[in-house]
Amino acid sequence: MNLPDGLLDGSWTFPGWLLLGAFALLAARRAPWRRLANSARLNAFLALVVALTLLWQLQAGVKPGLSLHLLGATVFTLCFGWSLAFFGICLVLVGVTLNGSGGWQAFAVNALLLAGVGVAVSHGLHRLVERWLPGHLFVYIFCKGFFASALAVMSVGAAACLLLAIAGAYDGEYLASASADRKMKVFRIATGELVRTFEGHSDHVVSVSWRANGKQIATAGADHKIKIWDFDLGEQLRSIDVGGKEVTAVTYVGTTGQIAASSGDHRVRILNADTGAKVNTLAGAKGYLFCCDASEAGNLVGAGGDDRVLRVWNGRDGAELLKLGPSH
Repeated sequence: MNLPDGLLDGSWTFPGWLLLGAFALLAARRAPWRRLANSARLNAFLALVVALTLLWQLQAGVKPGLSLHLLGATVFTLCFGWSLAFFGICLVLVGVTLNGSGGWQAFAVNALLLAGVGVAVSHGLHRLVERWLPGHLFVYIFCKGFFASALAVMSVGAAACLLLAIAGAYDGEYLASASADRKMKVFRIATGELVRTFEGHSDHVVSVSWRANGKQIATAGADHKIKIWDFDLGEQLRSIDVGGKEVTAVTYVGTTGQIAASSGDHRVRILNADTGAKVNTLAGAKGYLFCCDASEAGNLVGAGGDDRVLRVWNGRDGAELLKLGPSH
């Protein structure tokens, strides 16, 4: 689980850096650095870092921060001990962050979860196995290997979910709706109470999207405009005129300040919601687009429409990566 920037505020990330510094100091004092003086062991250590950096790109998730991927903390701990494993996982996280799949703001919290919790659980279980179970190959493979790996992943997931719940990262208290009456309305889910009504579009409101922090809402309208609203103040922050034809869908890209919007002019636009500036335009569709969505990191953007083809683009350079449809 890699928590993206913006999901936790400074009251969580700053203490995370302090704790990471303390744990790194402890691990540095306990680490058997002489083991890495052997070139074969150093090569194995670096190879494992590179392999995990690649494997961490393969993940599945349902919300920003709620993603699952192979961890590797157990094999690192078995091969090099807990202290070197801690630094190894941190190096993997550096590689993933440099590749654009993570952020530096949340780096310390991610390191504490992935390297801290993952390695600690693996090391703790290894010590228990050594103390209470016989030194048998079967015990080593299934208890120290498979079971420890599964427990480490589950522990990291549970710790991340607990942190996100305590921090209130996903509120889930309100529901925003688009309407043909040119209004966007927000209801309290538990009671169905109408909390706020936002007016400003001159035609149908066809799509809404919450920003991950729960503070802002983007709406798309048949009036060719995207509007950004401040939920707490109940005010419009900005209006973005995309021109062309009506905007059919809008979605925030992960926890970033960018939005992806599909339109009747066969294009998907990536925009900076804070400034209204255009980041990228994704072209190639042959018909009216009805919907769009983006991956958590924004590297993949998909849209479908009148030509009955689902297209997937690289959200960064605009290259078309995939077409799925009746003739593909």
